[in-house]
Amino acid sequence: MTISIAWVTPYGRRSDVSSFSKNILLELSESLEPVGGSVTIFVNENGPTYWTHLPIVRLSGTDQDREILSSFDFVFFNIGNNSGNHQYINWLAVSIPGIVIVHDMVMQHFVAEEVFERFHRKDFYARLVGEYYGETGLCTVGQSQICSDALRPIYAPWDTLHVTNMPLIEPFIECAAAVVVHSAYAEQFVAARYSGPILKLALPWDQKPCLSPQDLDAWRDATITRAVCQVVCFGYIGRAKCLDLVIAAFADSSLLRHSARLTIVGYPGDREYAEELKTMVHARGLGAVVEFEYSVSDERLLLLKQQADLFVNLRFPNTESASGSMVEQMNSGKPVLVYPSGCYAEIDDDAAVFVRREDGVRGIVNALKAIVSDPQGRIKIGENGRAYARRIGRYEYVSSLLEFLREHAELLRSRKKLEVGQRNPAIRLSIEDELWLDRLVKTRRALAGLHRPVYELAVAPFQTWDRHTLTAFVTIGIFGQSAGSAFERECLALLSRNQRPDFYRIIGIARIFLLVCNGNETTAYTELLGSVTSSPMLCADVFVLLRSLGDAGFSRALYIGILGRWPNSDEVNLCVDGFSHRSVEVIIREFLTSAEFNRRNASQSAVARFLEWCDQEHFCAFDRPNLEYGLTMRFSTDFLESRGYLGSGWHQLEPGHVWSRSPISTLIFSVSDDIAVAELSLTITGRVTGTSQTGRRTLTAGCNGAAEIIMKIDDDEWFSFEVDLRRLSNGGDDFVVVLDIGPTINLAAEGIDHDTRALGFCLRSIRLHHKDIVEKPLAIGYLKVAA
Repeated sequence: MTISIAWVTPYGRRSDVSSFSKNILLELSESLEPVGGSVTIFVNENGPTYWTHLPIVRLSGTDQDREILSSFDFVFFNIGNNSGNHQYINWLAVSIPGIVIVHDMVMQHFVAEEVFERFHRKDFYARLVGEYYGETGLCTVGQSQICSDALRPIYAPWDTLHVTNMPLIEPFIECAAAVVVHSAYAEQFVAARYSGPILKLALPWDQKPCLSPQDLDAWRDATITRAVCQVVCFGYIGRAKCLDLVIAAFADSSLLRHSARLTIVGYPGDREYAEELKTMVHARGLGAVVEFEYSVSDERLLLLKQQADLFVNLRFPNTESASGSMVEQMNSGKPVLVYPSGCYAEIDDDAAVFVRREDGVRGIVNALKAIVSDPQGRIKIGENGRAYARRIGRYEYVSSLLEFLREHAELLRSRKKLEVGQRNPAIRLSIEDELWLDRLVKTRRALAGLHRPVYELAVAPFQTWDRHTLTAFVTIGIFGQSAGSAFERECLALLSRNQRPDFYRIIGIARIFLLVCNGNETTAYTELLGSVTSSPMLCADVFVLLRSLGDAGFSRALYIGILGRWPNSDEVNLCVDGFSHRSVEVIIREFLTSAEFNRRNASQSAVARFLEWCDQEHFCAFDRPNLEYGLTMRFSTDFLESRGYLGSGWHQLEPGHVWSRSPISTLIFSVSDDIAVAELSLTITGRVTGTSQTGRRTLTAGCNGAAEIIMKIDDDEWFSFEVDLRRLSNGGDDFVVVLDIGPTINLAAEGIDHDTRALGFCLRSIRLHHKDIVEKPLAIGYLKVAA
């Protein structure tokens, strides 16, 4: 098989993937040479590069990389979670349909480094999480406050157990023509997210220098009589290695302190964690028992492997396709202590020492004491582990790899030709290729947003995401507000009363204001904002969202949006001071009635509508009151507190009721934490008007996006109906009940009355109660009650 292969990889001492590639490439080049094949190494440089006799190209991070790689028959991408070692590789894997070799199943750290540090795009992190994990993932991001500008982050999602549920590997495998993994665990993990060809191999045992037979014989003789057992941990030093638990085990056992010594070896990538470990050793008086060696040479590491009596290689959570350090340790012929999870669970029962993670430090103590006290057991387990590790070397690895290429050559080549923009419409694709191409296009469109200006909102979420995921993204990702907050409720209500294109426009304009008003007049967005505010910006919905800017930012928004100019600091301060003793509605009215605004020659009808909205919406009242169980809340000028339960779309309160003024109106409230919401319903009492002219009316109602109930109304009498309460999936305690009455009616225009208002649904009262104690609505759709 005459083929040309491009092998894209780190290739230096700072990455263990480099050692893997160095080993495989020796065998791969030798296997291809007799048939005229060739392999070229493309290197993501990060420090000194290994020497090689093979052709080598250093990646530049430019379009030239892609052009050159596209000329090869097959391209292998060694993707990984470390940005320094894999930055160019990971992005190229997205742009070229190649064979992706998965070394890390969790790519959160890479994405975080790129999004937060390189591109400074917090919103894009939320965009990706929403794309792949929906509202649940966005709630995790929101709770962390990692996307907030005003609040200090509580935690980084990529440093928590959330990474296994939100690995963010999807973008880097969905564009692949095929995937290679190194364990059954990784195969199952990837198969749940990728439907193309997957080759399961294992890391070869012969990529690192190992002990000779003579070294092993000498160790077997020495370990039987050795008074102090040498315990070694080596590899990247990070929290997932659970080294703090190993140190705690030594602190809790006098036998271990007397009969064992612990050496922790590796690169301290998580320096904070490394310092915590040192502090822990000092605080527990283990300075003579625990030793640290950072960034050792290959020669020193080989000596430590010779001296070791056993290794500890605990891992939680499991984020790697396989463990190179585990293979290296087992190949040394010494026992290895592991958790039976992830790829470690595949080790033969007699080839390692297993301890359950749920047994905690005590489990580690017992396992270490048992193996420290049993030299013959150490020898036997070490022999079995060595045999297990040696089931596959570089020859077997490369042979399987080339066989995989032969088996899937046609598919791999065809998918390479299906590049976006290069598809031949005359070629009919298989169902599998159609699905693969759809995912590739979706992924690339999502990732393309990272390179667009921050004010350009992606259209896809506004077109295809469900309403709760979309409003969570707008709240958390675009405006940096908290999940389940009053702001999110306002977004949900806003989406309920607007078509999605209008919602997109409103969010887009508010986003530009957000960028400018939280910055300064010289920002790059001011010119863009000028095109939006060339005439007065009198969109009430935009001002609802702009209230999230805080007093100073909102003051700037008023000056820019209504008066069309940037305010000076004195004007901002004066406006901010006004918020302490005047309502927002009053201040907006002052702007709209000022002499400066009158000179802008704004549409008087638009100004009138905006002034009416100021009187009615009370949009600054974000903190909704609790709706008490069993209490009937009546909407009337006699009960002004009832106004707090009204969301959008209502006229002012009247004696005994309140009318909606638009087809869609909302009720917004919260419920006490101690109430089981699943058992509750809300009874709503109201009526319509003008059925003698309009005929049967239809009212639909639902809570927090739940399935709506539909009622047919034939007259203007009072009636009651029930809406089951449903919590937001983010766990928030707030409820948005959406009422859709359809077209409003103007009684004066119909010759019924002198009322010229647009009237929709007339609300009299609401009551919270248990479902089982209220009479159900009649089959016709509503239950009439006495007036």
